[in-house]
Amino acid sequence: MYPVLVEIGGFSIHSFGLLMALAWLAAGIYLDRNGRPAGLDGDRVSGFLLWTLIGSILGARALYLAVEYPSWTSHPWEAVFSRSGFVFYGGLFGGVLAGVLFVRRHGLAVLPVADVIAPALALGLGIGRIGCFLAGDDYGRPTDLPWAVTFDHPHTLAPMGVALHPAQLYLSLNGFCIFAILHRRFSRLKFAGETAGLFLMLYPLTRFLLEFTRGDPRGFYGPLSTSQWISLLVFPAGVLLYLRREKDSGGRGRRGPGGVPGADRAGPPP
Repeated sequence: MYPVLVEIGGFSIHSFGLLMALAWLAAGIYLDRNGRPAGLDGDRVSGFLLWTLIGSILGARALYLAVEYPSWTSHPWEAVFSRSGFVFYGGLFGGVLAGVLFVRRHGLAVLPVADVIAPALALGLGIGRIGCFLAGDDYGRPTDLPWAVTFDHPHTLAPMGVALHPAQLYLSLNGFCIFAILHRRFSRLKFAGETAGLFLMLYPLTRFLLEFTRGDPRGFYGPLSTSQWISLLVFPAGVLLYLRREKDSGGRGRRGPGGVPGADRAGPPP
């Protein structure tokens, strides 16, 4: 497709980098507009995004290196600093760890923050996967379906001249659909941890199924990819979180955004 959007002399704008920047920007705007009841104001949003960005990059690269070991041991520096080679679940775990450290450092409650992060993360995924599509990363299996795509740019990361599933667009649409569901629930939360639990159920379930359309090398253990095995672990964790928080809430009625009873979307918690 279009891995390089603009190239003037030695200056290039890569589609993947641009879309990832837009994904973080969109997530940041969502947090800024909806995070006040959970304690995320403008200054804290910036700090939170920086912490989670660093954690996500380190986690995504670390899991990639673990999955691809020992194929990269002969050229470790190239593997560490290449522009490809990131695993989403590693980024998720790294970002969560960094986010929890940030939340604890600022004396905030984890679950209300997680509830506003969940739809923001899904929105970012929807946008970011478009960048994967333009770059040809995370490409799909060969297919003869009428909506198959063929990559022909010399810098694409996908096999050229082969009709493939647009797996990146499947993942993008999946992210936007999860965002729509979570955003709707966020406006009428019943308990803290509701949208966080829903994300940890919806994303692993759909990711597990969509992995069957992927064709890029990404690590396999038996018949399933690394991401599918992780999905099988994350999904029940999401179910347990959701059911436990629902039980603990005792049906006490509707809560505002961030899981704060009576919280108004535009104002701070009472």
